[in-house]
Amino acid sequence: MKKILLGLGLCSTLVLTGCGGKTLTCTLDQSQSGIDMKSKMIINFDDKGEAVKKVDVEMNITVDDETKKVMEQTGMSMEAFSKTMSSNFDELKEEGFTVDSKVSNNTIKFKANINSDKLSDEQKQALNLNGDSMDSIKKDLEESGFTCK
Repeated sequence: MKKILLGLGLCSTLVLTGCGGKTLTCTLDQSQSGIDMKSKMIINFDDKGEAVKKVDVEMNITVDDETKKVMEQTGMSMEAFSKTMSSNFDELKEEGFTVDSKVSNNTIKFKANINSDKLSDEQKQALNLNGDSMDSIKKDLEESGFTCK
């Protein structure tokens, strides 16, 4: 689970949900060379915070006009970049794991949703959903620059 969460490049904040489970919400804002990335990750755990039940990831990547122009000159349109991001997860998609990306002007909106109750055992293993606790995931994300509450 740690690898996928960090690979998606996202974040968390700790709150209790109405159904008795625990939720970790993380955010990460990064800017570099004309590219701004804002990420938000919401991870739902069981009542004890020991098993991931659901993960919702949102990432908005915005490029300035100059960076977009350079991308296009090198043959990488915003649409192609969006498809490349989504295709990184093609082999993981099945019931319980969805990925979507959309391009609007200079922004790519990327969303991923994981529902561990609907995943096969093989899929859980591929996504490392095999027992990392909320505290462990929070620590790893914060060490990677995320803000978690």
